[in-house]
Amino acid sequence: MKRYSTKNKKSPKLMIIPMIDIIFFLLVFFMLTTIYAVPQQSMHIDLPKTKTVQSNELKPVIIDMDKSGNIQIDKKDVPEDKLVATLQPYVEKNAKQSFLIRADEGVPYGKVVNVMDEMKVSGVVNVSIATIHK
Repeated sequence: MKRYSTKNKKSPKLMIIPMIDIIFFLLVFFMLTTIYAVPQQSMHIDLPKTKTVQSNELKPVIIDMDKSGNIQIDKKDVPEDKLVATLQPYVEKNAKQSFLIRADEGVPYGKVVNVMDEMKVSGVVNVSIATIHK
C-alpha cells in the first residue's frame, strides 16, 4: 500500500494553451453577438401600432419614409420622381416580389398614397405596410 508523501510534491504546471483557446473562443463569441445586437436601421422611423400580426416568408424590398419626406429603397436614397424607374428592375426580376413600406407615423397619408400609386404604376403587386404590434 502506497502512502501519500509530502516530500516529493511536484509544483503544478500552468497550462497556457487551453487558456488561449478559451480566450479566442470568447473573443469570437462576443464579436459575433455584437454584430447582431446593432439595429440594422438606416432611418429613425416610429412605426404605427396594430393589434394583429402578419408574417411574410419571402424577403421583401424595404421602402423607408421618414417625417421629412425622404424615401429610401433598400437603404439607398431615391427622389420621389425616380420611384418608378427604381422599382421597375425589381418587378422585372420577379413579378411576385413583395415590398414593405416602413413609413413614420408623422408622414402625411397623402405622401404614402402617392408612393403606393407610383408603385402600382411600376407594376408592383404585393405591398405591405409595417407596423408595431401593441
